[in-house]
Amino acid sequence: MEKSPKNQSEFPLPSLHEDQLEFPNLSPQQSEWLRLSQKYFQLNANETVLTVLQRNTKSYYAPRLFRGSTFIAIYMILRYLILYNEIQSSTIFTNIVNWILILWGIYFGIALLVGRGFVHGHLYIITSKRIILIRKFLGIMFREIEYKRITDLVLQQSMWGRVFDFGNLMPVTAGIEMNALKMGMYSIEGIPKVFEIRNLVITQIQYIQAQLLEEYKKIGPATDTSVEKQER
Repeated sequence: MEKSPKNQSEFPLPSLHEDQLEFPNLSPQQSEWLRLSQKYFQLNANETVLTVLQRNTKSYYAPRLFRGSTFIAIYMILRYLILYNEIQSSTIFTNIVNWILILWGIYFGIALLVGRGFVHGHLYIITSKRIILIRKFLGIMFREIEYKRITDLVLQQSMWGRVFDFGNLMPVTAGIEMNALKMGMYSIEGIPKVFEIRNLVITQIQYIQAQLLEEYKKIGPATDTSVEKQER
């Protein structure tokens, strides 16, 4: 059955298979994210896209706003001590506190301005075979992790994640060093409904690894028999 021209122009994914140009399980926003990221990867045979995720904006702004508010509170306390207590004659101390506030304000302002672009550059594509991580800001980082290689799936949810319903998923494989894992190189950061996504990924991991086990059981006895014959 031929695709309608409207659908082809609406979701042009030339690097994907022809029978995978449309994903009815994806929302229009997710389809747009997929369209923007399709030049970085190509789906394999019998591979479908289950969901496309973008980092939650609150996962970036919430902790920074909290740190900013904490810093302002500390600054106000120090100013109170300077103005209304015995250390009010310390001009050097006053200047140091003011300069710290100025420098922090510059950093905080830049962080708020670039935050939206930074967050929107985090795309995570969950397929039936693997997890694809794409991060674009000043540069581009592309990584993919096949389900058959995953040995553990770590879920991390901060206080703000519990409040705003987001969290991190960190797939662990035998080849991933813990330092790289701690640095977030393989983590799916700040995604909404993290427990639902975790269950989805675990289901796919179990399915893929069960298939591999069945294949091993089929070829295992035959391989053992051939080895015994060679030894004789």
